[in-house]
Amino acid sequence: MPVDASYVSTPDLSANRTRVRLARFPGVESGLDADVFVNYASAIVDLQTRIQIVDGLLLLALFVGVPAIAVGIGYAAWKGRPRNFDRESYVLGFVACLLVSVSLLVYAQCMQADVRTWQYLLQLGCFVVGLLLFGIAGGCGIGIFARRFRSLTPKPPE
Repeated sequence: MPVDASYVSTPDLSANRTRVRLARFPGVESGLDADVFVNYASAIVDLQTRIQIVDGLLLLALFVGVPAIAVGIGYAAWKGRPRNFDRESYVLGFVACLLVSVSLLVYAQCMQADVRTWQYLLQLGCFVVGLLLFGIAGGCGIGIFARRFRSLTPKPPE
């Protein structure tokens, strides 16, 4: 005889109890009713709340993290660090990071993965790495114009 292991759970959060109805046999209308009493609050977050939390963190990374990275790299370029970087290195870094960043962001956008699968983590990872590279590209873009020219002749000692 086939067994149907589906169950219906109806949470009653005001009384800290959950009514569970087990329907084991397909032909039988009545099932086994059980009351489960718990004395703790449920820590399970529903799917919509999880999506809102992830979206909030991504917006925070976009509007706070990316500009902070760009300003940090631009300030380092203005101070002349690293010493072996010149304007051409910043141009190369800007172009390379921007191309990879846009590629990752577009790939993550076109993926359309379901939230309940492992592909969603891949999509989220591609988007976060794309955002970080976008910040680095912005910093290299600032570094192109903020980098001080090196003198071709060394300054004589005073």
